[in-house]
Amino acid sequence: MKPERTRTQVLKNPSRSTQKVSARVVGRKAPAPRKPVKSKAPSAGERRSAVVGAYFKSLFSQPWMQDLTADLMRRQPKSNARMEELRKHSVTNAGFWPFFSIFMPLCIERAEGGRLYDIDGNEYLDCFLGFGAQSLHGHNPEPVVQAVKGLLGKSVGNAYASSIELEYVKLLKEFMPHRERFAFQNSGSDATSAAIRLARAHSGRRLVVRFEGSINGQHDVVAYNSHAAFYGHPLMPYPTAKGPMVPLRCFNRGAQVLGKEDLLILTFNDPASLDIIKKRKNEIACVLTEPIPTAFPFPDKAIPFVRELGEVCRKSGVLLVLDEVHSGFRYGPGGVTGTENLHADLVTYGKVITALGLPLSAIGGRSDILERAASSGQAIHDYGQKTFLATTHINNHLALAASHASLSLLKQKGEGFYTRTRQKAQFLRGAISQVKVNDEVSLQLPGWGEFFGYMSFMRNGAPMNSTRDFIKATYPAANVVLALLLRRKGLYYHGVPYFYTGDGHTMGDLGFAVEKIHEAVGEMTQNGFSFDISE
Repeated sequence: MKPERTRTQVLKNPSRSTQKVSARVVGRKAPAPRKPVKSKAPSAGERRSAVVGAYFKSLFSQPWMQDLTADLMRRQPKSNARMEELRKHSVTNAGFWPFFSIFMPLCIERAEGGRLYDIDGNEYLDCFLGFGAQSLHGHNPEPVVQAVKGLLGKSVGNAYASSIELEYVKLLKEFMPHRERFAFQNSGSDATSAAIRLARAHSGRRLVVRFEGSINGQHDVVAYNSHAAFYGHPLMPYPTAKGPMVPLRCFNRGAQVLGKEDLLILTFNDPASLDIIKKRKNEIACVLTEPIPTAFPFPDKAIPFVRELGEVCRKSGVLLVLDEVHSGFRYGPGGVTGTENLHADLVTYGKVITALGLPLSAIGGRSDILERAASSGQAIHDYGQKTFLATTHINNHLALAASHASLSLLKQKGEGFYTRTRQKAQFLRGAISQVKVNDEVSLQLPGWGEFFGYMSFMRNGAPMNSTRDFIKATYPAANVVLALLLRRKGLYYHGVPYFYTGDGHTMGDLGFAVEKIHEAVGEMTQNGFSFDISE
């Protein structure tokens, strides 16, 4: 064991490490000054976020907007308290959905026809109608309520066969004779997911083709390049695209990472997209599209493209899935596919196929494709040949009975229903187009079929050949403000002013709505509302 060095020895003979430190500190050459660390420049996303944040901060600091939010707070104190408490325990109520940011969601006490009544006693003309799911007859039509009541306390509900199921599919075939068989699911998103799996199982291929901006649900395959609320807005602008192929962008954090072998995003209404489908036909399991995209609501342009797409798919041996979750039963009783005689191997349905909010969706199409989801009768022969679409509550008897009653009522109303609703839609579009905004901006109600439209402030003179053109011409912040102003005036539009109508609204209701829309836009103009976020 070495003896411990004394303090004097340490001072006379410092250790080598100490000598090196001393040399660095007191040597002849002074250390070079450190270069200042450059602050990292904000990313493009951070800059966009700052601009948008500053815009909304400025907007909500203006006296007229402060008055609006204060009025809404006074109007619905019970709703605010109830929803604040609910949010502590539940996250999936439509008022809490991410990306949409619904301002002060309501808690509804009851609904009847085209009216909502919240727990504060306020009455609203409902122009949203449950994402349009209640737009055929309005809320709680009596024949549908009675049909469901007739099963309560008697039906087993789920997991067993019921006579109502056979009656129901026969009724569906009256509306859609072009569909050979059906499979049922619980939501539109479930239906498109099931259709993709059926197409992959039948074709033995993996690649799914979709179009930019198409809204097909929220599962992983359709979480890419989708709804404008998630993609194509100021905080997530469109990626640079060379030609018709668009780079993959996913809005759902935690979604499966998909590669080029899984998903191909093309540009809707672009003939070059059809050339790519022809060239890659041997890779493609299916093409999935809305026949008239929600983000490109122009039938005169969309239908010719989808008609040509159908011919390309048919001749190339590629399965085509038309997503009619939005348009089914709205664009005539047979949807766009039946009314326009479009080619499709599978068609998905949702929204108004339901009734009373009881979850239901459907996939209709070729018998040989849907057979992939049916048992052969001997389980040993199913392995490696079949795909499983079933869940505990598939073919729920109450949901089937409600839909059967609702569609039976629609059948009873006949063509008169569609004539009435077309007249209402034409009145709305005409009256709204007369709303004065300014020379650069107008208020429009683009839409298709009998009773769907997204009321939006639009940039005048903008090109309108793709979903990008449509979304870039809209003013989403202004639309949110318009919806809030209209709520104060007794019109309910959820987060943004979607406008659905049908037999739940009278012409008097629509006249009242137009009057309040004129008033709300007048308030925005009078208070100098800035449409451009960059200002």
